[in-house]
Amino acid sequence: CVASQQQLRRLNLSFGNKLDSAFLIQLSNIPHLAKSLTSLQLDYMSDMFDLQSLAAIGKLENLKSLSLRGLKFSVQKRLDATDSNSTKKDPGQNQKPPKKPANSTTTSLRASLESMLSQLKHLERLDLADMEFAENMDAQGARHVSKAIAKSAPTLTHLVLDQMFGLKDRHLKRIARKCPRLCALSLRKCSQLTDESICFFLNQAKRFQKVEF
Repeated sequence: CVASQQQLRRLNLSFGNKLDSAFLIQLSNIPHLAKSLTSLQLDYMSDMFDLQSLAAIGKLENLKSLSLRGLKFSVQKRLDATDSNSTKKDPGQNQKPPKKPANSTTTSLRASLESMLSQLKHLERLDLADMEFAENMDAQGARHVSKAIAKSAPTLTHLVLDQMFGLKDRHLKRIARKCPRLCALSLRKCSQLTDESICFFLNQAKRFQKVEF
């Protein structure tokens, strides 16, 4: 049915519980749809999303508006250091001091989010409200999302990050510096933000028209 719509510009598949990533991939491979579609809503369809799904959205090159409310953003902790006890040397040999274990937060979804945004050269509106992170990972998740937006979405004019509980002043400042076209911002229930970052944002974005928090 969708494939038959030659001039389809807006598509809302939100709450489509029976749709999976294969459907989205198939959708993105329809040549005329990739050219004509300018608005896509996929709210609260977390089971649909994997790395291939975000790559598929990136193929819809003329999107100007994208809503992914309720996206589950997987963040995992890992230990990035070799166990100092795993390799033992004779006491007489010169040894470098063992590196201290360093906890780092990594996510393959962040790289996919960056890749998707970098392909959407005309994207103006992005809604990432109510994103879900793993337990106790709100701060790390917000950091990854802010970096992805700042790095790959300089064309944004409208941004919604409602209920991103781990979003902090430094994350918002990062976005402000890299997204100079922003004129509308929604930050409802972002409880860790202060007046400092809001004022910074307003000073950076000279064309600002609306901020909600």
